[in-house]
Amino acid sequence: MSDFRDQEEVTFKARQLAVQALLMFLGLSGSRRQFGEDVRTDEFQANLERLLKEPIERVASPDAMNYLLIGVPDNEMAAIGVDMTAHLLRQRSLEDYRFQDQYYLVAFDGTELFHSHDPHCPRCLVRKHNNGVTDYFHSVLEAKLVTNTGLAFTMGCEFIENPPGGYDKQTCERNHFPDLARKIKKRFPRLPLCALFDSLYACEPILDILLQYGWTFFIAFKEGSIPTLYQEAMRQIERPDAPVVREILDDDRVMTFRWACNLQYRKHTLHAIVCDVYNPKTGEKTRFMYLTDFRPDKLNIKELINLGGRQRFKIENIGFNVQKNCGYGLEHCYGGKDFAWKNYYHLIQIAHAQHQVMLHTDLQGRLLQAAGHSAPTRTSALGVFNSLQNLARCLVASFGNRVLNAFALDTEFAAFIRPRWVFDST
Repeated sequence: MSDFRDQEEVTFKARQLAVQALLMFLGLSGSRRQFGEDVRTDEFQANLERLLKEPIERVASPDAMNYLLIGVPDNEMAAIGVDMTAHLLRQRSLEDYRFQDQYYLVAFDGTELFHSHDPHCPRCLVRKHNNGVTDYFHSVLEAKLVTNTGLAFTMGCEFIENPPGGYDKQTCERNHFPDLARKIKKRFPRLPLCALFDSLYACEPILDILLQYGWTFFIAFKEGSIPTLYQEAMRQIERPDAPVVREILDDDRVMTFRWACNLQYRKHTLHAIVCDVYNPKTGEKTRFMYLTDFRPDKLNIKELINLGGRQRFKIENIGFNVQKNCGYGLEHCYGGKDFAWKNYYHLIQIAHAQHQVMLHTDLQGRLLQAAGHSAPTRTSALGVFNSLQNLARCLVASFGNRVLNAFALDTEFAAFIRPRWVFDST
């Protein structure tokens, strides 16, 4: 990272401050103040020195850490998380989870980060309620590589901000998709990518970009998205002689799959696929419908729906929901000035990626065996600690109360290990 500070005046190196910021999220401290309490031990300083491989004057305060993140351009921090995903792809660690053994699923979605009743900056998004209250907030458009086993790694993001100097119409996440798509295409030019979207993206400009980049796609399709196209799709699907595939699940729910082929929309040839789920016990009906460029038939329709289009929810459940409700504090404003709030967002993505590798690989079993303990070969950290929060608490307690030994810092041993994914089939 670049360092904007006067080097003759600094006490803490940028590397130390960045590592401390990352440790705040690896330990799920939840706030800068709490992290300041977590690091008040001599053991923490000793471990930080061992980790950095150089002596430090003292552990930096959260305010010093925040001061660095205010001035470091957020694109530098963003590149770290994306490079981690690229490393997994380069190692072929995610190859077994490709859709149709070919495409990596990348879900795009926006989420709100933090809000207040007072403007945070001139580029805040604005939301006015019927009771007269006005919210000022910031959001982000995120792209995550997702798998059907429940992994989600960042592929890049665009912060959704209004243009400086005033505007006629407030921006939205769809306006920022071209910039995000361009960055992903530049970083992963030959990656076979299948893009997953909600219904907001069912429009010609988005389809043009997907065609230009050669990306396959699934877009949630609703009646109001492209009305004429929706009517034509339903006309084909509801014909008496239209093909149908039905499946009864173990819980007695009935899934009915139907499709419509060769729908013409401007210069695009599209297909519509739909799955209606009926629960006879409750009478509840649910519909999943998508636009796609995959041609459906009786043999692949279930795969297209279940392992294709419906995987978009992983960015919400495994991505945003975990980061908001499981200790990362995605909606907490760790620092609102200049680049700070963006850099904290990127650090959350980095920590979340590291946690996933800790929790869902056999790394834990390999480390236990190397340390002389008996453990099954495919022991995962999730199997040992039972939850992300328990793992984070143990990391904080270990780092703050016990000095790391030589085994923990053996880089040759660490380089020798190639973790393998372990997932609970339930």
